[in-house]
Amino acid sequence: MKFLLAGGYDTQNLGDYASFLALYKLIKQRLPSSTFSVLSRHTNDQFGDEFDVETIMNMDHSSKRAAQGRIFNGFNELDQAEHLQAMLAELSGSDCLIFGNGRLFVDISLGFMSGPLNYFALLTILARFLGKPIVLSSVTLVHPTSDEGKELLGFILKNADLLLVREHSSAEVARHYIENTDKLFVVPDVAFAVTKADATTEGLPEIPKGAIGVNFRGINYADSSGDAQFHRLAKKVMRLIDSENAPIVFCHQCTYDVDSSITDDRHANQMVYDSLPESYQKRCLISWNKWSLAQTLGIYSKLEHLYTE
Repeated sequence: MKFLLAGGYDTQNLGDYASFLALYKLIKQRLPSSTFSVLSRHTNDQFGDEFDVETIMNMDHSSKRAAQGRIFNGFNELDQAEHLQAMLAELSGSDCLIFGNGRLFVDISLGFMSGPLNYFALLTILARFLGKPIVLSSVTLVHPTSDEGKELLGFILKNADLLLVREHSSAEVARHYIENTDKLFVVPDVAFAVTKADATTEGLPEIPKGAIGVNFRGINYADSSGDAQFHRLAKKVMRLIDSENAPIVFCHQCTYDVDSSITDDRHANQMVYDSLPESYQKRCLISWNKWSLAQTLGIYSKLEHLYTE
């Protein structure tokens, strides 16, 4: 069988990478000859090489700046359309379309032929025309804020053949839109199927014995307090060093910096690190290298524990 996936696999988020790897392994165990391809905003990033899968250009523009005042790539007056034909050919040759994973169906940038909800709705239409089953894998569902968004979400859920949601709250959202609840299941994120065997320490710096990992992902950059957030987090790092007498390893799970540095965990890590007194900095390991999923799992395997916020 051939599987075509669409979702968050092109934003250098290792949580999405872990979900893909686990799904890939689970399917391969049952269907060893199965193949995978992924619709991607960036076909030249490390995802295809890391997992040995083909990446196909989707309808996204390469950046927010390139998308300003435009609808999906391929539908503006002077756009090329080869990638649209490649998408259609890939879907035509696939046996199943999978949307995954995480919180995909939100009404940001919602407009005519723009935004994630319209993107997934359009893929849903194409899959229905071609008679391809649609699976939502390891997704979180929330009610869109707009009426148009709610209508689009309902359309996607009604036309999906299988809904695998991560939380009971997501199942409640789904029940608001669908009648056939036999296709709805609450299961843990497939990323939990990743094991230590998927990790490697090759190419990594030496992780100090007894080290504590820290990862900061919940920073509100719109907060008027500005740098005060980083100073607050730096104090937490200092307390960890003092109370546990342990070195600190700054860990990053998302390194996507195409549109803004604030979506890159390494930026937040650096801001927290720079807020530390020099004596505490000396007890920290920080890196701007883009570690692979296997390398990041290798780092985690060497940590005493991980603190995240």
